[in-house]
Amino acid sequence: MSEFFENNPEIDQQRLAASLRKIMCIGPCKEARVPTIVGKPNSAKSTVLDPSRKVFGKDAVLGKPKLGAANGALSMMAKGDIRFVYFDDYRPVEYAAYPKDNPTIPATDFLALFCGQPFNIQVSQSFNDGHPGMEYHKGAAMTAKEEGLWDPIGNVTREEIRHMQARVELFRATHQVGED
Repeated sequence: MSEFFENNPEIDQQRLAASLRKIMCIGPCKEARVPTIVGKPNSAKSTVLDPSRKVFGKDAVLGKPKLGAANGALSMMAKGDIRFVYFDDYRPVEYAAYPKDNPTIPATDFLALFCGQPFNIQVSQSFNDGHPGMEYHKGAAMTAKEEGLWDPIGNVTREEIRHMQARVELFRATHQVGED
């Protein structure tokens, strides 16, 4: 892990640690934006955040849903067992745009989830009655490719994208593993 920070001196290790600590203590909100490591492929972004699965337990970490997932990508949160949201290689605009009729994670849900505001989760109606309300006040982090991350897609407006950008704190990894 120290090699990651040595090779990416523009990422302040203390600032990233403080950002992760803050979001774990108070949950995502305007005062604690979601730490997001962005960069090119093979820049070890995931290597830094993958240990969250061991720290919280793999069943308590909500991973990135499959693009186009049916029955609401956030439905696992309804059980209340999720302690950390870790979206690896997540593209917020793309997930808010596809599929067109029922986006995987609509922009409005992304904004509410990562601002500690209430929103409704779509769950299988076979086992539930209605769409339970949800507020999330626990830890979260993401990794993403940087190129094209915030380009408009489909019905996602530039205004929604600006609001989504305001929910994350970017840390840019510029060194690619094997580049030396």
